[in-house]
Amino acid sequence: MKFSLSVLSICILSFVLIYSCSTEEEESVAPVVQTPQPEPEPEPVEYTLTVSAADGGTVSTEGGTYDEGTEITITATPSEGYRFIGWEGNTSSEESLTITLNSNQTYQALFELIPIYTLTVTTDEGGTISSEGGEYEEGAEVTITATPIEGYRFDGWTGTCLSFCENPDTQTVSYNNTITFNIDSNVELNATYSPINSPNLVSNSGYEFYYNFSGGVPLDWVNYFKNLMFYLNQLIDVKPRDPNLENKYGEKIYVYSWLTSEGLVFENEIGTISCLCLTGWLDKKLMVLNIDDDEAQNVGIAPNFHGYSVIVHEFFHIYQINESNIKIPDLKYLNEGGAATLESLWIQQTFGYNYFDYQNQHNAQQAIESPELYEIHTDAEDRNYSNSIFLFLALVKEIQSRNNIDEISAFKKVYVDWWSYEGEELTKEEQFELIFGFSMESFYASLSNYSPEIQSVLPSETITLEEIFEDL
Repeated sequence: MKFSLSVLSICILSFVLIYSCSTEEEESVAPVVQTPQPEPEPEPVEYTLTVSAADGGTVSTEGGTYDEGTEITITATPSEGYRFIGWEGNTSSEESLTITLNSNQTYQALFELIPIYTLTVTTDEGGTISSEGGEYEEGAEVTITATPIEGYRFDGWTGTCLSFCENPDTQTVSYNNTITFNIDSNVELNATYSPINSPNLVSNSGYEFYYNFSGGVPLDWVNYFKNLMFYLNQLIDVKPRDPNLENKYGEKIYVYSWLTSEGLVFENEIGTISCLCLTGWLDKKLMVLNIDDDEAQNVGIAPNFHGYSVIVHEFFHIYQINESNIKIPDLKYLNEGGAATLESLWIQQTFGYNYFDYQNQHNAQQAIESPELYEIHTDAEDRNYSNSIFLFLALVKEIQSRNNIDEISAFKKVYVDWWSYEGEELTKEEQFELIFGFSMESFYASLSNYSPEIQSVLPSETITLEEIFEDL
């Protein structure tokens, strides 16, 4: 029995020792470290670019398959006689197109035939032309020059109005002897000439105008002068009168225009005259337009209109003087006030600018209190004829009110009826009452009803010269 217990004890003790050793051995083993494996790279995304050209040109590439984000430039090239007009698939109008691929894309370069236009150039007697024209692609730049021969002057190009046209009413394309334009239609042009000693303009009744410009006057001003004179000549018919009649302006007038900075460039023709006026020299009747340099630059841009409107003013004086076959009484506020008012009406109609306000920036109290001072030229304050204008417009208001007529009819009284009267010669008071229907004295008395600001007598903004002179 003792032996059995001893054996059992030995066995138990051996088991414990073996278990302990086994546990210690297990705790001494180093842990295993796991190394992460790299993830496989994704396959690149690819897109297809398809490029083609329509009839009339080529493209630099037909496309292909490209990785996403690839930047590609495509260039379209038109064939001869064609032009590139755009891309189907893109809004760009440029021949070179740069794109970044982020999807399948398709583009087509588009072309069209360039239109061919015919230019026909002819000339009147009196000069030559640099080209008779020909066929040109649309948009081609063309330059032609007209050259007068001795004894003639170049008057202008007439025919098809281009992107510019000096006077559509007469189909005058340009007064410049050399013109350059980009052709965009079939064009017919004719160079016109006339003998140097012939008139530049003739009224319907036969009054003749002869133009003389210095080399310093801007061509734009010269061209505007010619167009404005044509317009005025169509609007107001100047009558020729016997050149021997006193106080009339004969059968023709010579216009001389130059810049102040040029000095007396026409001294041999008109002496030392320098003004903006109608005058005479020897046997010549003159319209003298000695333009200040500032008034010839940027003219037509508010408020610089006088460089043009003075033409209206002086032209109207010729009409005033020659309209009747008798001597019309001289009232400054009807003569100068009427011409200056016509300037402002023309500016208002042509440029939409209230020149009445601009040139009348002081009150007319003296005109209201002493209107008789403005019957003749005196030293009374009348800068820019502002007081004469005030009296003229106040008279129109009185004519309209007292005769119960509309504004246009009232203007006809002062602009047409007064100057066209051809009855027995009358005093200014007699003709005033005959034409206007009331006395000068009663008109002067009515002026106290007006405030001295020009706004109290302003005409309608919609009035036109055509309405006033429609019966001439």
